[in-house]
This record gives sequence, C-alpha cells and structure tokens, in this order.
Amino acid sequence: APPVRLPLRRYLAAAACLVLVLAGAFRLMPAPAPDDPLTLTVPDVVAYDSAQALSAAAGFSVSDVPLLPFEPESCAYTLLWKELAEISYTGDGKTAAFRKSPGSGDNSGDYTAYSDKDTLSLGGLAVTLKGDDGLYSLALWQDAEYGYSLRLSSGISRESWVPILSALCGT
Repeated sequence: APPVRLPLRRYLAAAACLVLVLAGAFRLMPAPAPDDPLTLTVPDVVAYDSAQALSAAAGFSVSDVPLLPFEPESCAYTLLWKELAEISYTGDGKTAAFRKSPGSGDNSGDYTAYSDKDTLSLGGLAVTLKGDDGLYSLALWQDAEYGYSLRLSSGISRESWVPILSALCGT
C-alpha cells in the first residue's frame, strides 16, 4: 500500500499554532523588577577644565604631573564618585592616569596580575612599582591622608620612575 500523504496545509497550520502558543507564553513572562541585581548603575563622573577646578570640586589639592615619559598632547580632569580625582594624559600614542583619593590603598583601578613588583623609597614615602619583564607601568603610594597612583600605558624601567615620582612628590 502506498504511504498516506497528509496535505502540506496541515503541517503549516500546526506550525502556525505552535508559534502562536510560544509567542503567548513569552508575553506572559514577568518583566524584570526595577531593583533586579542585573541593573547597572552609571558612576558619578564629572569632568573639569583644569587641576584647579578639579581640586575645588574634590575638596583637596590635585596637581598636574610635572614630568611624564612622553609629551602630553591632551589631558582630562575628572572627579569620580565625588572623591577620586583623576588626571588623564595622552600623547605619542601613549597614556598616563594619575589618581588621588582620601584614605589609603590601591585606587588605580588596575587589576592586572603583574609578574614584577618593586619598592622605591622617596622622601620617606614607600612607592610600589608593578609591571612585567623589568618594565613597570603602575606606581602606588600613600601619605598620611591620601592614596595615589600613576598608571602608564607603556612600562618603563625602575630608574626611569625615579625622576617622575620625585617631581610629582616634591622630593
């Protein structure tokens, strides 16, 4: 006996019904609550046009970095979360970010697992350098009131950090 063939219309009708049922099921799913933990918040970031304006907004003195391993072509002054002052520099395809904030600890925002770590002593301050293969791209230090960091896009030698940090820390 030859196989019984059902008309194509029946399959199409069944498929259309399935699509309608699935669409209805998706519409009945509840929308995520406004306080859902997946909700992202935008950080409080405010830009300023100078170190003086940034200092006034932060409530503490923030100075430009007087010496960098490249010639800055532009810089941006930013206050994050009303307490973290950042001055970012760009030039020659390189960047640097200087941060100052009340308290102690690493305020760099750099969570890279560096292979090299060294310490410099400058004017009574212990400066931690972090990097790879003898080239350091992050410096961290603190005084009695503030935490500081200077992050470079390209690592430099320990010896090259000394004049930069001495000029920055006034030692």
